[in-house]
Amino acid sequence: MISIEAFENGHMADIPENWDECTPEQLRFIFTQVADLLSGNITMDEFKVGVFIHLAGIKIRKIYGLHDKMLSREQYEQKYSTIARLANLATEWMFVKEGKTIRFDYAAIRNPMPDIRCGLFKYHGPEHLFADVTFGEYRVAYDYYTRYLSSQDPQDLSCLISALYRRNRRRPFSATKSIEHANRFSRLSPIDRQIICSWFGAADHFIKTSDLCVDGRIINFTPLFKQDKQASALDDDYGAPAPLGITGILIAVADSGTFGTAAQVEATPLIDILLKLYHWHCESRRLKQKYND
Repeated sequence: MISIEAFENGHMADIPENWDECTPEQLRFIFTQVADLLSGNITMDEFKVGVFIHLAGIKIRKIYGLHDKMLSREQYEQKYSTIARLANLATEWMFVKEGKTIRFDYAAIRNPMPDIRCGLFKYHGPEHLFADVTFGEYRVAYDYYTRYLSSQDPQDLSCLISALYRRNRRRPFSATKSIEHANRFSRLSPIDRQIICSWFGAADHFIKTSDLCVDGRIINFTPLFKQDKQASALDDDYGAPAPLGITGILIAVADSGTFGTAAQVEATPLIDILLKLYHWHCESRRLKQKYND
């Protein structure tokens, strides 16, 4: 959190400095403002100031307008230059620069909505970074995530959410029931649905590209997902099959017998499957180096 003192009244506030520090209510406001920004309803400056005021919990009253009229030109410029500076500080981490353009970048690790309510029931979602997600859950969720990005079909988004959220996550995952029950999640607000979708994409990207600490060891799964044939861990250059895709990984791991049948592989934690793939990657690299030497 960043502690700031705003305006002449000495208002103190702690504002988030990354996505994982935002509350669900703050995220809803930010995502709503982003929608307005992308649709052209507000400018970037209006977005920044609006988000800053919301995160800082500042109440704008009519008296502020009257007070502004009593300020000298120098005081007025100083006040609003301070607002602009703090607004930039409060929002600069929400965007990444790509060349001459900037892109909104939701890069959360923690699940911002571990529980959601639809109608009379509460549904429980995954732990942070898919810690309790099975390979089967991930396979179905990832399938509908990529479908939704392509189609923008609300039903695909409902199926994604249904694959991740259940009333009782201790019960075995069923892809069939997940799809059958997807319509219940159409009752969620559009903003909540977009936050869940964005979090899934952000967590998936983090797992595939960043350093992870597993049992005290730093592991990076990036080579497992690269499509470049000169760098892919699943490429013939390393003595392993070409990139398999999610279903191909299911078949390959099931054929190895490490976790049992395909159904048993589906019920295996995702992280265990990734660790096995990483082990194969390290072994193929070791063997390649041995025979080259």
